[in-house]
Amino acid sequence: MRIIPDYCQKEILPALDRLWKDNGSLESFHYFEDTAYAFAMNETAGPAGPEVVVLGTGVPEVLLRAFRFPFRYLLGGSHAMTAHSDDLVPRDTDPVSRSVLGSVYASERIDPERTLFLIPVHSDSMRKISYLLKEDGFRTFTLDIPPDHADGRSVRQWEDQLVMMADAIAAHTHKRLSLRGIRQAARSVSSARFRLSEFVRHTSGRCDAITGAGRMLVRNSYFFAGDLDIWSRQLAALQQETAARAAHCPPCSRPRILLAGSPVFFPNYKVPFLIEDAGLSIEDCIDATTIIQEELLRPEALRSMRHALHVIADSSYRHEASSAFVLNDALMDAVSTKIRGGRVEGVIFHILKGQIEYDFELERLTKMFEYYDIPVFRLETDYQDQDVEQLRIRLEAFCEMLTQARRSPGNITA
Repeated sequence: MRIIPDYCQKEILPALDRLWKDNGSLESFHYFEDTAYAFAMNETAGPAGPEVVVLGTGVPEVLLRAFRFPFRYLLGGSHAMTAHSDDLVPRDTDPVSRSVLGSVYASERIDPERTLFLIPVHSDSMRKISYLLKEDGFRTFTLDIPPDHADGRSVRQWEDQLVMMADAIAAHTHKRLSLRGIRQAARSVSSARFRLSEFVRHTSGRCDAITGAGRMLVRNSYFFAGDLDIWSRQLAALQQETAARAAHCPPCSRPRILLAGSPVFFPNYKVPFLIEDAGLSIEDCIDATTIIQEELLRPEALRSMRHALHVIADSSYRHEASSAFVLNDALMDAVSTKIRGGRVEGVIFHILKGQIEYDFELERLTKMFEYYDIPVFRLETDYQDQDVEQLRIRLEAFCEMLTQARRSPGNITA
């Protein structure tokens, strides 16, 4: 099938080459590039028997890992895979959902006969995909994310769905969910996420130690890793290496921006590459995937199976920041916390065409940005390259505006 080698030559290798050029001198970074390559090329073959595939990141990871059974994510991020689904869904379906669907049909390693697809529905686009896969005979389990955080019944509805999902996984894999498995998974997941938060915190404002796009790859690779313990050890080595480099580098002199909105998935790193080419530094990235990575569970606090399922449902629902909600409070709170930290000089709010729900959130966020006197740049794009030069010019102008603001009287931003 020609799409796989073309996909590698046109998307994966150019992205990895750029990341290698900017961060390749970090020996520990090689592991994360290799992990991204294997994931994007679907080289992590599934088991000989049944398999579990998760579309997106909206399923609580602790429950998945508690089964001690291999699973993998399909996240999107490929223009080639998006094009592969052109005849399957309407054109207004967002690029992430279309890319995920294209990956399902293009992959030679996904066997519909032995695969259970878990589909958290956070948008109309994902609902279309769920319907299409069911119509084509795929085994699916759909989770409807309750849209109102303020509704007291929402967590219970989410918990009920997670219980049914666990039953569906158990029936498909012939594996039994246990409290011991949940606790062990919570320990492994929380340890890896804590390590990641420490890495992000220590490399913040150190663009000479590792680029913003490089840190984004590390964040993305969390979802690519089969063994989180190995991933954590590799991240510890990378943190040690970047710390040694940062000790000999001055703080980043570029204007520091926060990238928020639609998630950016490897290999489509058009947006972070453009931001850095324009002279800006990505201080941090906040979206549905990174907010999930902030969720930590204490294994010893999970007293019984019933209590554990309730805690997981409540915690995961509070950390869910996809476009599913009437008001995306998790995104609002995370951005607010980062802005109050005082290190962000501007915000780039990324909106993928078709994900108009994020525009609704931008209206709320803009009021907060105005209160803190933080300039915001709305960047709407898709997975294609036709708009690259236009976006580059606009981002360079935004960078110049932030640079001039630094020089204004009374501004003490370093």
